[in-house]
Amino acid sequence: MLLTSRGVPNIYYGTEQYMTGIGDPYNRKMMSSFNRSTKAYNIIKILSCLRKSNMALAYGYTRERWVNSDVFIYERKFGESVVLVAVNRSSDTYDITGLFTALPPGKYTDILGRILDGEDIYVNTDGSVDELKLNPEEVGIWHYKADSKYPIIGHIGPMIGKQSHTITIDGEGFGSNIGSVYFGSEIADINFWSDKQIRVIVPDVPSGDYSVMVSTTEGLKSDIYDNFQVLSSNQVCVRFVVKGAETFLGENVYIVGNVAELGNWRVDKSFGPMFNQIIYPYPNWYYDVSVPANRLIEFKFIKKDDKENVIWESGPNHTYLTPLNSTGKVVVNWQQ
Repeated sequence: MLLTSRGVPNIYYGTEQYMTGIGDPYNRKMMSSFNRSTKAYNIIKILSCLRKSNMALAYGYTRERWVNSDVFIYERKFGESVVLVAVNRSSDTYDITGLFTALPPGKYTDILGRILDGEDIYVNTDGSVDELKLNPEEVGIWHYKADSKYPIIGHIGPMIGKQSHTITIDGEGFGSNIGSVYFGSEIADINFWSDKQIRVIVPDVPSGDYSVMVSTTEGLKSDIYDNFQVLSSNQVCVRFVVKGAETFLGENVYIVGNVAELGNWRVDKSFGPMFNQIIYPYPNWYYDVSVPANRLIEFKFIKKDDKENVIWESGPNHTYLTPLNSTGKVVVNWQQ
């Protein structure tokens, strides 16, 4: 599951050897040998290769396909590439019926080579899977890899940047010829273009959130990748503290201000919810926020509940000159 679910797998050395610890400082002892025939070693080897070859494990969304207290069957899909994973953690046998998948019709063999007793499955034209028997502690993984016929963005990194910064767009189906990348309606300059990766320069646009889209030379367009944040300028970290902001159950405190990093006065872009424990206890609230360096900013605090009802603090806007190249802190009282 670690190697097939979302996120970056973090496997500590010795796991492939079934090494265990007995507490600090013996959490992991030195290896006296290295066995390449353990089940764990071979599972990690096979699935590490699968993560590289099938983009469904790198970028795909997750869909639960069949679940009970012992069995978890889930699917990752990116474009037309699919990975289906079935795990039975129990000592019982389960007959799985009513299972559907995005795998194309046909027969599929467990990529683990039956290391964990995985069986072949048969997918019908309607996406249904013929009855599958999951034996005790059985795991099966089946996959289909397809080259995308249209551009599809898997990830943009980093998801924040300033004008003239270079960012990387990973995915597939971009084509070999240089197309276009849009930040909103603005076209970005291209540094590098391949079928699976593009490097572009953030265009000279106002600070704020932008949708990113890739268009090929054939005019094929990717889906929108939302919420790339163009920063106002160099950033510094400032701890904002508001004292005496009493709330009712379900309410939280947020900060909003006159720069993009604080939402440009938009309630739906306000920053928070803020904390009210550890450093400043309730009814005091705090949060560390990246804001433009060496700039006089204006801000206010608001209260929002789970129904998005909003209460603004009264009085004039708070103002604060942010540091040039260090951290800062500003402490104010809630204005009744």
